[in-house]
Amino acid sequence: MIVVAIIGMLAAVAIPNLIQARKDAAKKACQQNLNTLETVMQQWAVDRQKSDNANVSGDDIKPLLKNKKMPRCPGGGSYTLTTVDEPPTCSVHGRMDTEEGEAAPK
Repeated sequence: MIVVAIIGMLAAVAIPNLIQARKDAAKKACQQNLNTLETVMQQWAVDRQKSDNANVSGDDIKPLLKNKKMPRCPGGGSYTLTTVDEPPTCSVHGRMDTEEGEAAPK
């Protein structure tokens, strides 16, 4: 009976930490995806001599991405691309703040 109580207490402490670690990992993976998308958008604009305010879509940059596929947000969100000078955004994690390397609020 005591063993069961100890296991229960350990689980009560460990499970919230595991959940938070999973959320943090998903956020970091999403940030990396946003960084990749921004880099590819810039590459696309230079290759095609587009201006900073040129509209860009997923179809435009797919040929430059690994496996020619848009990355997926591990948090279940979707990525939005607008113009070359605007960083891509995620519907779950917001946008990537490229100067600080952290996601800015939506």
